[in-house]
Order: sequence, then C-alpha cells, then structure tokens
Amino acid sequence: MRKATNLIKDLVRNSINILGVIGCFGVFCFQVLRCFFTKPFYFNIILENVKKLGFDSIFLVFTAALFAGGVLALHISASIENTAISSNIVPEILSLSIWRELGPVLISLIIISRVGSAVSAEISTMKVTEQIDALFVLSINPIKYLITTKILALIFTIPILVFIGNIISIIGGVIVNKIIYDIDVYKFLTHIRNILSFKDFFCSFIKSLVFSIIIAFVSCFCGFSAKNGAQDVGLATMRAVVISSIAIFIANYLVTLTLFI
Repeated sequence: MRKATNLIKDLVRNSINILGVIGCFGVFCFQVLRCFFTKPFYFNIILENVKKLGFDSIFLVFTAALFAGGVLALHISASIENTAISSNIVPEILSLSIWRELGPVLISLIIISRVGSAVSAEISTMKVTEQIDALFVLSINPIKYLITTKILALIFTIPILVFIGNIISIIGGVIVNKIIYDIDVYKFLTHIRNILSFKDFFCSFIKSLVFSIIIAFVSCFCGFSAKNGAQDVGLATMRAVVISSIAIFIANYLVTLTLFI
C-alpha cells in the first residue's frame, strides 16, 4: 500500500513539474516573440550568429550529406541489381527520400549536435556565472540581446543548410552510382528532375523551417533555464539535444501527415 502511495505521489509530482516546465516555456516563447518587434534589433549580432552558428557548419553538413546520399543510393541499387525492377527507380527513390525525409531530418540532427548543444552550453554558462544578471544591471534585455539574435540566425540558416545538404546528397548518390554501376549521369539527373515536384521542395522547406524553430527555441530555453553550478550546464546541454531530437521526430511525422495524407 505504501509503495502504491509513493508511486502515485511521484507521478503527481512529476506531472506537476512537467506542466510547470511547459508553462515556463510558453512564457519564454511569448517574451521572445515580443522582442522580435521591438527595438533595438541588433542586426550586426544576428549576422555574426548566422556565420558562427550556420555557415561554419557547412563543412560538417557537406560531409554527412555526401556520404548519406552515397550510402542510400548504394543500398537502393544493390537491392534491385538482380531483380526485374527497372534501374530508373533508383533516382526516383533517391530524390524523393532525400527531399522529403532524409535531408531535413539528417541535417537538423547534425545542427542539434553542433549548434544546439553549443547555444545551450553558452547561455547556461552565462546564466550560472551571473553574466546575464550583469546585462540586466547594464539595462540590456538578455532575451533581446542573446536569445532573439540566436533564434533569428538559426531560423534563417537551417533551411539554407538543409537545401545545400539535399543537393550534396543527390551528388553523393550520383557519384556512387557512376563509380560502381557506371550509370548515365545525364539520364540519372533527368529522371530526378522529372520526378521531383514543387510539393517535394515545399515539404523540405516546411520541415526545415519547423525544425529550425524547434532547435532554436528549445536550445535557448534549456540554456536560459539553468540554475546554479557547472553541473547544470551539462544538464542543460543534454536536455537541449535530447528534447530537440525527440521533438523533431514527432514534428516530422506530423508535417508528413499534414502534407501527404
């Protein structure tokens, strides 16, 4: 009986804590959205964050996308090699898989591991070392100065990185098929061009935009919610990566359901 009572108490306490976090996140989002439309706008800091958080990730995105596209093309080609299925299906499956699913999800997870964790660690470090309190003393809104600039930079750069990653993945698939199966590159690319539609590009853009919002808000919130001590920096970083990753998979399903069902 006592164990059951303790279990119920823990369940209620955890539920209350979760509701409290959701409420705090809602207040945080409201404060950030309000700062979007108030001066100053800190354009120079936004551009600096675009370079640091976005464009400095291009090499990582390039490498991951190139090999991911190559591996996907290799699996598709190997699966139909000894079957009666036409080889024309390879560019079709490759292009649709990359633009609809693989590209947005893979690139977003890479951005979480590099950028989301870095943003959360930076903000949480400033929080526990009272640098954010110092901004208040200087009459600088830390949400406006630190959070909003990073969120806008991420929302701007992640869709661009996803687009670049999709192109590189296609190139990786073409290279692998040319080297191993000696395909006609022009014919391969023609099939890709014919199979892709505006809906596929729109799907990739919407997913990358939704994922960028998730990464930006969750990473900044986890960092800003850190309390005291170095341990909270690690916990904030871990939460940012885990929560963002799970949220992306859930959002990916919901967006796909909305666009294709």
